[in-house]
Amino acid sequence: MRRYLYTIGLAALWISPMASANPQSLTRIPSHYSVSITVNRLKQAIVAKGATIFADINFAHGAKLVGMPLRPTQLLIFGNPRLGTQLLESRQTAGLYLPPMKILVWRDAHGQVWVGYRNPQKMVQESSIVGHVRLIRKMQHLLGVFSQQAVGQP
Repeated sequence: MRRYLYTIGLAALWISPMASANPQSLTRIPSHYSVSITVNRLKQAIVAKGATIFADINFAHGAKLVGMPLRPTQLLIFGNPRLGTQLLESRQTAGLYLPPMKILVWRDAHGQVWVGYRNPQKMVQESSIVGHVRLIRKMQHLLGVFSQQAVGQP
């Protein structure tokens, strides 16, 4: 239980900047599927590209454990250590922002399921990483590809 609450706390640190993020830093895409199916499709797309899923955080499950209601909300944190290590070699404090590959799937109050992610460029700005333009563009591209595969037409 303590580990789960710790994980929820860490994830909340990541989500809190999203609330104040400007529209250019947060991409939201509607899904044609439930949260669980969207997450499963997302996992399949990530693994098919050879990336590693580091964490799968089910916020609704965590809320249920402490007796609080929450619509389905799930976060996948994933990446490729070969790519992330390049950023760490540039500036080790980038570890505070890695892995930057995070996609949140949630159902809103109207029943619409969404897939959302932050632009990795925000991480670059916040961590003062210099260079790696191609790498950051690749991350941004992959976030879009994975999200589109997850929300595809039924």
